[in-house]
Amino acid sequence: MVMSSKPPTQALARRGASAPGPVREIPHSRSAEAALLGSLIVDAGCAPEILDGLRPADFWFAEHRVLFEAVRDLYEANEGQGVDGLLVRQHLADQGLLERIGGGDEAAGTHYLQQVMDSVPSSANARYYLGIVQDKTRRRFVITTCQDLIEAAYNASEPVASVLNEAQAQLFAITEQDRRSQEPSPLHDLVVRAYEDISRREQGCLRGLASGFYALDEYTCGLRRGDMVLIAGRPSMGKTSLAMDIATHVGVVQKKPVAVFSLEMSRQQLAERALCSWSEVEGQKAQHGTLTQAEYDRLVEGMKAFQEGLILIDDSTGLTPFQLRAKARQMRRQYGVELVVIDYLQLMDAGSRAENRQQEITFISRQVKAVARELDVPVIALSQLNRGPESRDSHRPRMSDLRDSGSLEQDADLIVLLHREDYYQRDNPAYLPTGTAEAIIAKQRKGPVGTVKLTFRPQFSKFVNHIEIPEAKLPRLPEPSSRDEEPF
Repeated sequence: MVMSSKPPTQALARRGASAPGPVREIPHSRSAEAALLGSLIVDAGCAPEILDGLRPADFWFAEHRVLFEAVRDLYEANEGQGVDGLLVRQHLADQGLLERIGGGDEAAGTHYLQQVMDSVPSSANARYYLGIVQDKTRRRFVITTCQDLIEAAYNASEPVASVLNEAQAQLFAITEQDRRSQEPSPLHDLVVRAYEDISRREQGCLRGLASGFYALDEYTCGLRRGDMVLIAGRPSMGKTSLAMDIATHVGVVQKKPVAVFSLEMSRQQLAERALCSWSEVEGQKAQHGTLTQAEYDRLVEGMKAFQEGLILIDDSTGLTPFQLRAKARQMRRQYGVELVVIDYLQLMDAGSRAENRQQEITFISRQVKAVARELDVPVIALSQLNRGPESRDSHRPRMSDLRDSGSLEQDADLIVLLHREDYYQRDNPAYLPTGTAEAIIAKQRKGPVGTVKLTFRPQFSKFVNHIEIPEAKLPRLPEPSSRDEEPF
């Protein structure tokens, strides 16, 4: 849905004229707008602070928009030396704009300019006037967004998911604008933060969320805000296990809220798997009800640990990118979610927006990347690989094996390909499983590529930091089903 590009006066007046019910006054304040402009003209000292937070569209009255642009242009042309009433009048006259602030009459324009200047004795209350103007702007924005939503909802050709997504995106954007605005910071405070960052880098190079895997964090400096992290592999390589290991480390150990969108497993299945993995209880024994008392005790301790953190599970089937963005926004706003996990991309529904599967994945990939940037959190997305690794003697995956679309390579900031030789040698009786797994960093926009070793403990569906097991065989698990499920 495309938001109205008409000037605010025309756009809202047009809608207001046709709206049912009593006519309501569109939020605005002529006096606050005039006082703000007067402050800028009579005291150039307030200009740097005020101009930075203003746009022409913040002014409801057309004559005020013309005046604001004139003051801004003069301030920039004079390299910050300020302006006065005479300069503003001359600039407007030279540009043929003086009559525009006077209703078509140049003398009336001069008179109105003087009225604006006389509306304030000084700029002492400029920030107060700015607050009023910006408050009215936000209210008009909400009204415009809702009216656009109504018009789009009447349009049968506009997908309702698109309408809802755009409305939520616009409303979320204006609330985030205030959150992200910052005042200048003194250097003595910044150097303290710099020292803390340097100290953390010595301990683990962290600039983002810790994954819980030291070697991986050493390469990536953690999961960074706004990044799309792609974990990809063939079935049974452990994609879901690795993602959930990271999610539980962030949610339980670091106690930072996490959102998990599970399109393959139900929320209860995922909960049982996460509990058994964390408690190091064999999933098969849990399914068959053959646990020992010690194992039940570990499950109880695991439950207590999960109660200390917050991991939100959404198992909606047929999840679309629009629904993902809407749900993630809500979780970010309500719970302060700092990590999003999607299991997995190929199960998302792109709707009718694409003609083929490649275009669908391209659309989904772009939307997932947009979620990471919009919410300013890392997003871990799982992806299947094609059968390329099976055709190679080494079975090692490559970035070109990403299924369905090359856009995944372009959009992702970090791509981790999983490989476990134990899986490919499971039918070889002479082979001794080592538990070694490779996390191949095939792409990293902000760092090096390479291979990190992890240890996979299949009986717990759990990755841990690398441990060499040269002589001992690890447990063998039954063959995965035809659904290509990962080992529990």
